[in-house]
Amino acid sequence: MEPTVPELPASQPAPQPSATTTSASTVESSVSFWEVSRGAKPELWYKFKRFESLALLNLYLYQDELVSLQRDIDYKNGEMLIEQRTRLRTLTKEYYEAMQLFKQTSQLKRPTMAERKKAIKSLQFTLPLTEDTHRDHYRFAADALGMVDLTPQALGVEPDAIRVILGGDDTLANHASNVQTRQPPTTSIFRPLPVGPITDNVARIIMAVFAGALLLVPVIALSYITPTGYRLLATCLFVLAFAVIASVAITGTSNELVGATAAYTAVLVVFLGQTSSAG
Repeated sequence: MEPTVPELPASQPAPQPSATTTSASTVESSVSFWEVSRGAKPELWYKFKRFESLALLNLYLYQDELVSLQRDIDYKNGEMLIEQRTRLRTLTKEYYEAMQLFKQTSQLKRPTMAERKKAIKSLQFTLPLTEDTHRDHYRFAADALGMVDLTPQALGVEPDAIRVILGGDDTLANHASNVQTRQPPTTSIFRPLPVGPITDNVARIIMAVFAGALLLVPVIALSYITPTGYRLLATCLFVLAFAVIASVAITGTSNELVGATAAYTAVLVVFLGQTSSAG
């Protein structure tokens, strides 16, 4: 008697979105992507999903194709057709580019957990999606809470204090103000301050003069201080003052801030050592 094979259960259909997802209240509160791009939803502005699981899947697929190609090449002791050579170059290039892009995306700043949850909820219930069948996936996907923060503050490109003080009455600023005046009264706008070329050049000059003064003032002061203990104390105070000023003025990453402080400390220490040995 032949063994009986048990029947496999039929695959269950994917869960459909609940009726509450497309309720009347949700439709009434929905906004378009155009409105979101102009600040209508502050919790969504400059915040985007990372799609980490899809990026990893893409890398695994590339890897599988390359392993299959490598097997064929090894089986023929390195002999390849022109089509295989072209495929090899294309796959390796795209594979390495995908890894590099994944690395860059992983290094981007991420919103706080509270900001992510608020953004995901807004994405699920307030956007008029093309197909309601994927609305719930905004919230229940495996990497639903994986997001990146592309605000000027997070990217380190926010105008610094000097540019904010100088303002910027130029073409770029006027254009941005005209765009904002065309917004509906209910639209929430918190667009970063635009900085034009004139304002930017003046700010660069001020920053360059200020940076030179940060080095010249300690050098001049240390040249008039004779006791070694006081010279060391003055050097420490100058370094601490630079660290505080840099942390406020520099809109870079923590690594850039540490590097700038270390370079400034190295210059003062070298000057201190040379002048002490000469004396």
